[in-house]
Amino acid sequence: MWNLIRWELRHLFSQKSIYLLLGLFVFFIIISSNFIDTSQKIVADKYKGTITEQELVEAQEFSSKITDPWSLTNEEAYLYYTYEELQIGANLQRIQEEIIAEKKVEYEATSNSSRLEKEINLRSDVNTLYYSYYHIPLQVVDFMSTLGFVIIGGLLLVGIFGMVSRDDSTLVSQYTLTSRFGRTRLMTAKLFVVTIYTIVCTCVITIMNWIFQYSRSNYWQHGLDGWEVPIHYFFKFMYSPYPITFMQYHLIQLGILFISSLALAVLFLFVSTVTKKPIVSLIIGGAIFTMPLFIVSFFSLHDRYEWVNQAYTFTLPYMMKVDSLFMEFRALSIGELHIVLPILVIYLALLLIILFSFATHWYMQKVKVI
Repeated sequence: MWNLIRWELRHLFSQKSIYLLLGLFVFFIIISSNFIDTSQKIVADKYKGTITEQELVEAQEFSSKITDPWSLTNEEAYLYYTYEELQIGANLQRIQEEIIAEKKVEYEATSNSSRLEKEINLRSDVNTLYYSYYHIPLQVVDFMSTLGFVIIGGLLLVGIFGMVSRDDSTLVSQYTLTSRFGRTRLMTAKLFVVTIYTIVCTCVITIMNWIFQYSRSNYWQHGLDGWEVPIHYFFKFMYSPYPITFMQYHLIQLGILFISSLALAVLFLFVSTVTKKPIVSLIIGGAIFTMPLFIVSFFSLHDRYEWVNQAYTFTLPYMMKVDSLFMEFRALSIGELHIVLPILVIYLALLLIILFSFATHWYMQKVKVI
């Protein structure tokens, strides 16, 4: 078994197309990015911590005197932007309080009270009245939900789409398909290798992301500053009901990304097993990964059709993207049990992994040797 696993690993990681694709992604990222100016942090650090009423009064007074932000000196501009962010923190807290007030009214008028109670309890724990310079953590988590998951999906597709069809060209299938035991051992080895490959892809892109974001901002000396800030400062999460920080979100993001990526990888392996022809496997796998992105990002069908809006977050690309899972409160209600969307997606990804693993084994048992 271990010899077979080593053989599969060697052939998988010897594919030049993997490194070519990774190199193209890295080249594109480098030429399309620029240096991040973190000079504002010097001023922002003076206001690090809990936002006070006095600071908000100062921010309001200072902002009211500014008629042309472009005429400010660097120091004044850094103070202006910091005061704006302090006010954003207060406004975010006000948004949560307004939503809680609306939900409490709804809570008193509806029979589905336990679901609303769960959302109210979550939102009650949100505290955005904490400030620190958070722009680098924001860049790190945003990269994983914009380019990071796309790179991982592309690497998985390029590496896996020909795993089974390659056996025909190397005559390995003539050996492994001649016995039931050989077939089981072959697919177990392939599934094990696919898991290792998914771990490697996820870790490599995560490490590259950290190095890239911290390098282009020269942020190394600040360590983990800003990671304790609530994710609501990131505009896409301003209505989020989850009381988590950038660091907590990033760890959850990586966990869901890995599990969803593994589900996608196992699905690619299943497609490769069924189709046999690499080009067909590549086309089908590419469609599985890209079609949901085109439907939502390019055609915006989720804005026109409610069922698309409800369903797209359960497609594998958007499960890997993660961010849409935390933008609003959504839960599957089973009686008094309410499973929030991030947890539900984890269960779904695990189910898909098990389902396609068994389906791949089952199909290989039925294949006839010609």
